[in-house]
Formats: sequence, structure tokens, C-alpha cells
Amino acid sequence: MPPVDGADFRGYFRVAWDPAAATLFVAVDILDDDIQTTGEPIVSWRQMREALGRQGWRSRDETQNPPNLPDGCAIIVDAGDRRQPWRFSLDGAGMGSTFDTSDEDHTNWTGVRSAQHIATGRRQYEWRVDLSDLPSAADDSSWVILTQGTSIGFDVTVVDRDEDGSLSWVTGGPGVDKLRTRGDTRGDLQLLAAPVSRRDVAGRAEWTDSLAVMVPHAVAVKSVGHFNLQLPPHR
Repeated sequence: MPPVDGADFRGYFRVAWDPAAATLFVAVDILDDDIQTTGEPIVSWRQMREALGRQGWRSRDETQNPPNLPDGCAIIVDAGDRRQPWRFSLDGAGMGSTFDTSDEDHTNWTGVRSAQHIATGRRQYEWRVDLSDLPSAADDSSWVILTQGTSIGFDVTVVDRDEDGSLSWVTGGPGVDKLRTRGDTRGDLQLLAAPVSRRDVAGRAEWTDSLAVMVPHAVAVKSVGHFNLQLPPHR
């Protein structure tokens, strides 16, 4: 279910990149008036799919039996040209996990460091990810070269459970299944060596397909080599 208001849940995140070390730094700051650190943390791809199914989010035919998830946060990083994203999470009192869709054990991988701080009404999470040393990067031909201007797949997922049993699964991009290798369920993160100024894009979209019941929910605007934006209709 969606958060009730800003006191129930409000979140922010920031990302920094060290080009010399090919390292990503992520900080997530969450205001939460009801923090729950006990429950069943998600530590594998199989467990995550089961949890989404029990929530009734993957299929209307599946029985809704909400899992007892603790509050937590995860980042999804896809530095392999949208081939194999990785999920790094911190759940409950600080249990960390790293996994992809292979369900192989990556708990001993040293390329990621994480920390969390929980106080009254506030949760904070931090990650340091070595993008040059992700598992399987060395032998994956789809791995992108991380240079100035490179875009990688990225997203943030937050679990917010309250004492009354209500559960919110909040994501930065659309959809809940962020580890799918196809689809646009992850956002794009552009790696820049220094701050750059932003530019506004304005336009008008017209729909001419008479067979469509309604217009598409988004319009893609592309300039090869520069940007690819998803804009809502009527904007």
C-alpha cells in the first residue's frame, strides 16, 4: 500500500562517482515515523520473487500472503549494458546481502561496503561499490567501459513496514522487479567527472492511432549520443 503521508515515509538519495577508482557512492536518507527492524529479510533472487508473489504484485492469480519483511533499503546497479543487474541491500538491524538472478553466493565479495544508521524517525543507508570489480565483470563481454558520460542502470528500492502490518515497496523507477534483464524498470545514471549545467526540454506530442483506447503513458524523446527522456503525456 502507498505511504499515508510525509511523516509515514519520505526519502531522498544522492549518488557520487570516483572516476579514478571506478567507484560508486550512494547515500539514502529516509524519514519514517514507524521503524520495524525485525522480520524476514530478502537475501536471494528466489526469495525476492516469492515475496513479490505473496504480495500479489506479480500475478492476480497468486494468493496474497504478505511476507513479514523488515524495513530495509536496496540499490540496483546495472553496469553491464542492461545484461545482469546486481542488488545490494541492507535490511532490518543491518543485515547486508548481494545477489543477482543466478542465486549464487556472493556474500564474500569484497567490492562493496555498506553501513546503516537507525534513529528515532530516521533511517540512513550508505554503499561504496567498486564497479570495476563486480562479480563476473572480468569475463562478461557485455560489460561497459566506465568513462566520462557513460550511463549505467540504477535504481533504489525501499521497504517500509509499519506496526499495523501495512507494507510499502517504494522504488525510484517504475515496477517492482528490478532484476529483470529486459524492460525499463531501472533508471539511468550518467557518470560525470564534474558538475554540468542542465537544460530544459519542451515539446508537444500528438497521438494519431485511432485503434488505441488511450494514449501511451510516456513519450520517448531521443537525440543520439546526448539524452533519452521519458516524458508524461500533455507535457
